[in-house]
Amino acid sequence: MTRTSADRRYLVNTVAKTVAADWLTFADAVVSEGAILPVDEAPAAVLSLTGDDLRTHYPAAGLVPDVLAPPAALPSSHQVGVRHPVTRTIAWHTTVEVPLEPSATGPLTLWRLPADLVARAGSAPDAATFVLEQTTPQSGPHATYTEIVSYAWVTLVPFAVRRVPGLPGTVEVLGADTTDRQLVALLLEHLHAATAEQAELTLAWRLPPAPGRPDGLTSAPLDTAATFLARTNLSTVTRSGPATLGSGTAGHVAALAEAERFLTLLWECSVVGGGGYWRLVSSLAPGLPGSPARTEAGQG
Repeated sequence: MTRTSADRRYLVNTVAKTVAADWLTFADAVVSEGAILPVDEAPAAVLSLTGDDLRTHYPAAGLVPDVLAPPAALPSSHQVGVRHPVTRTIAWHTTVEVPLEPSATGPLTLWRLPADLVARAGSAPDAATFVLEQTTPQSGPHATYTEIVSYAWVTLVPFAVRRVPGLPGTVEVLGADTTDRQLVALLLEHLHAATAEQAELTLAWRLPPAPGRPDGLTSAPLDTAATFLARTNLSTVTRSGPATLGSGTAGHVAALAEAERFLTLLWECSVVGGGGYWRLVSSLAPGLPGSPARTEAGQG
């Protein structure tokens, strides 16, 4: 009888008992449904490898790939968004409810945009869409970016004030500097053009440093209908002392709830350097700044 390659055993490994050991027995076995089942007792354990075993388990001699799509030319370019780092942060200590979707948990933070990004957004406000993303700087060039889900865009306008002696709840508005005055003008232009859009103003102030109080902006609930910015000295030459509102101030008073009119008076105040302008607060917020301090008007 001629032995074929399928029957030929390329490897035979036999394990047998050479001394008496009743605790050790061998058995023939078969494989059924993935399980090895003993059949009959055997004098030794024999492991053999045949030609069929080799052919069954050898790697394939050729490669047959699964083609998911036919060959096609790659695009010569693709659009990649330009990312601008935002590193200037301001802590915001407030008990005012800030409408964010979804609601934010933990302390609030204001992020100042870099000048190049502000200029880009201002030059073509309708031509680009901006989102706020976060990443891990240590990730390198292959870092992944995740959009922050709870944030809102605001305009932050710093301006200086000082308290008026003898008038609790009243501060004199000294106005904004040249750069921030221009920001107020641009904001007013936007509100004039966007007839369906309304602004909501919030006042915040920077308190002097103190132990246990981190630097940042502070704000408290104010009655926006009873918090006013008024021009009490209508003269463009002289400057009067502390005064109360009278019948001659019609058209020169704006409540905080009247965002566009309030910003207009703030811009006019900044142009003339603050002489004759006052901001009246119906109920003095705790810790309102005294002599000269920086106050911020945030527009959402």
